[in-house]
Amino acid sequence: MVAARRALTALPGVASVRMIRDRKAEDVPLAQQAAHLLQPVASEALQWPESQAWRYELAVFTLTTTCRGRPGTGAQARLAELHEDALAALQADDDLLEVVADGPPSGRAALAGAIAGVRWGESHMEASRPGDPLAVTTTVGLGVWIDEPDDSATLDEAELFGSGPHEIVAGSPERQAGERTFSGLAGAMIVDLGQQPRTLLQHGRLSAASAESLAQLEAAVEARVDGAVHELVARDGASYPYVRVERFTRRGPVEVGLRHHRPYEIQYTEFLYSSQ
Repeated sequence: MVAARRALTALPGVASVRMIRDRKAEDVPLAQQAAHLLQPVASEALQWPESQAWRYELAVFTLTTTCRGRPGTGAQARLAELHEDALAALQADDDLLEVVADGPPSGRAALAGAIAGVRWGESHMEASRPGDPLAVTTTVGLGVWIDEPDDSATLDEAELFGSGPHEIVAGSPERQAGERTFSGLAGAMIVDLGQQPRTLLQHGRLSAASAESLAQLEAAVEARVDGAVHELVARDGASYPYVRVERFTRRGPVEVGLRHHRPYEIQYTEFLYSSQ
């Protein structure tokens, strides 16, 4: 929130910027034109569903812009413009954008569905009594990574998945056996047919700076669905040297915040593996 305060302080004009604890206890002095009030609401710990290793924190606060005036007059229109300028300043401040990152949606209704590092809900004009200052308020969230692993799974030594959270789950090894019976003999003969191919599933999220870059990244992954054998190495170093990429599935529409994101699922078949 300190970075948010700096961003608002840099706005041109006479509006002051204050951190507060209780909006209802605040007032605008008669001699003051306007003020931006930032009140902390909560800190929310979040995780992408694709992996619990990527941990994220969302700082939630309300931004209230207030000034003296009467409802339905030019003062109210100017107040709404000041508030929109304040929200735009948060989204455009370079110093703030250096520390925030897109992250999982919040469970709060006011921020539902938003994933941007700087996100906000709908603005609303506060009800006022005669003599009270005019005020418009918006719930804002600033997201930062608490834990963002540096390691990434690779496919043929290419780091295709490092742009977002991802995990690989290997299915259980299986052996196949055949049963043969003989006429006139009790029982059966079991023939061990050896270890069989197993399935690996990878769930993750690809991210890129633009829709075009995301499409190129997805195409690079999809190009591995070629029937050939590839080498897959998981984040923990587990190696699967003989896998075939069976399918690459996009798990929803592109989600847009400061970057472009899309969840995915990849299914592999591993043909040879060690029990070690």
